[in-house]
Amino acid sequence: MPRQEATKDRLYAIALELFGRKGFGAVSIREICAAAGIRESSLYNHYPSKQALLDRAIEEMGAYMHSPELFERKKAAWGALGLRDLLKGGVARSLEAWNNEHLRQLWMVLSHEQYQSEPVASLLNREQENRIAYTTDMFSHLMAAGRMRQSDARLLATTYVHAMSSLKLEYVLRLHHGMDPESHARLIHQLAETFSAQWQC
Repeated sequence: MPRQEATKDRLYAIALELFGRKGFGAVSIREICAAAGIRESSLYNHYPSKQALLDRAIEEMGAYMHSPELFERKKAAWGALGLRDLLKGGVARSLEAWNNEHLRQLWMVLSHEQYQSEPVASLLNREQENRIAYTTDMFSHLMAAGRMRQSDARLLATTYVHAMSSLKLEYVLRLHHGMDPESHARLIHQLAETFSAQWQC
């Protein structure tokens, strides 16, 4: 990797760590540069502003969240698996993603900034709506195939996704602060298991 690109990526990594720990508004260009061991003027060779660092995080998380390949790969399993196995697989993928330090750091920065930044709030709202829409489609497919009890698929999807999001918040916060997340991992598995036991045919 060229030296300039390496410096750009290092500045981004340092900024993410500081934003995640202190919040975007509480971190200065001076602080980022001091942590990187460069002059303040050097940062502007790579980023026009501190906001550009946050914009990169928004773009990166958006690309991950809305990858068409990710959703299509998941949809391929709908024809072969029941509700229990689909939810179990979803939990496994989620825990794997949340244990990825870089993804977790992005999520911490953006979840904190959603109250300050309209683009961040919009991204996270779209992500939640996409999850609900995807889960609604999955439940509708299973109901039509006779593999899930009939009900309002969107209402069930909204309930399930919001419950998972709440547990995700606790799980990620525990990881972020170096606390044991295993009790919340068990709760996440239990939620999926209880839901599938109630609704799978």
